[in-house]
Amino acid sequence: MRSLLLRLVRPVEGVRTPRRQAPVPTRPALRSPSICTCRRPLTTSRSYATRSAPALEEEHIPNDADNPADTAVAEGMRSAFSRFAQPVCVITTGGNDVVGRRGMTVSSVVSVSVTGSASLLAFNVRLPSRGLQAMVGPCGFAVHMLRDTPTERALAAYFAAAPIPLDIRHHISPTPLMHALLAGDVGPDDNTAVWEAAGVWEMSEEREGIPMLKKEISTGPILRCSVERVVEVGDHALVIARVHETLRTAGGDRQRDKALVYLHHGFHGVTGSS
Repeated sequence: MRSLLLRLVRPVEGVRTPRRQAPVPTRPALRSPSICTCRRPLTTSRSYATRSAPALEEEHIPNDADNPADTAVAEGMRSAFSRFAQPVCVITTGGNDVVGRRGMTVSSVVSVSVTGSASLLAFNVRLPSRGLQAMVGPCGFAVHMLRDTPTERALAAYFAAAPIPLDIRHHISPTPLMHALLAGDVGPDDNTAVWEAAGVWEMSEEREGIPMLKKEISTGPILRCSVERVVEVGDHALVIARVHETLRTAGGDRQRDKALVYLHHGFHGVTGSS
């Protein structure tokens, strides 16, 4: 009987008994108070949209006046990035119940992810920004990657609230759009003539009424996006956006198709052979 019991409890040769694994400790999820998902309209202390959402807590970064060394770093950084060619884009949005149609020029658009399930881009906006208030609305916005043409240079300067350079003024055709852009008594937020100029914008209901430049005005790619997250840092907001649709991305002549970039405080054209 004893030999039978020993035979039953003794492990069989060649067969491993499974070991009980110790539970793996789990780390608590990290929470960033400065990040908020924005699939629904986002609001903060600056009221980015109409409906309420979790408020963003701003991350404080000392101003230049707080430390003399910061001033030198800031000046050096501005000088460094002025020598770094950055693509010029115009972002347009149909707005929402609080803010109407808006356009802004940015040179900070970068690709974040290009996977099928998460095609994301990012850019930064100086605060406060009514353009940011408009783009977090339900209709989203469009990113226009500009080409180096007189009209697109004029649009980039206009939506940057900057004077249109004289060398561009002499090379643009006298169209209603150009008359609206050259009007000196109104700014980009108030000039409805720019949005209503004939033959310039496409605003289809299929794309939520987002103003998109017609192909006759710009042949550059257009990305239709919606705000995914907003991170406030100092006096800027980092916007992370999801790309829902791409337009005019195929074709193009590498020798003739000049992309518009911002370099040395001015606009320049760059080709694939540059």
